[in-house]
Amino acid sequence: MSWISKVYIDSILFRNNVEAEFNAAYDTAYHELTYSAGRLISVDIWVDNTKALKLFTKTITYTGSNITSIEIVDEINSNTLTKTFTYSGGNISTITKTYS
Repeated sequence: MSWISKVYIDSILFRNNVEAEFNAAYDTAYHELTYSAGRLISVDIWVDNTKALKLFTKTITYTGSNITSIEIVDEINSNTLTKTFTYSGGNISTITKTYS
């Protein structure tokens, strides 16, 4: 990992908005999508296609056809955002966000 500068490492260690940082990394870094039974179940993001440094893991959980939770883990500093979805009449009624 000698090609990664200390300034880069220092800047990613202090990330605290997991969702915004995930979205920015998704747009600029190497990512892979994993599907099961036709459903997106995870997104893994690395600095580049060498996969030397993993930045984020996003996991999507379903009950039936409904998404029940989305968890985004910042692999650098272990900050985690979990979104939990509840439904009423087939529609999302609440979204609860938990940071850890």
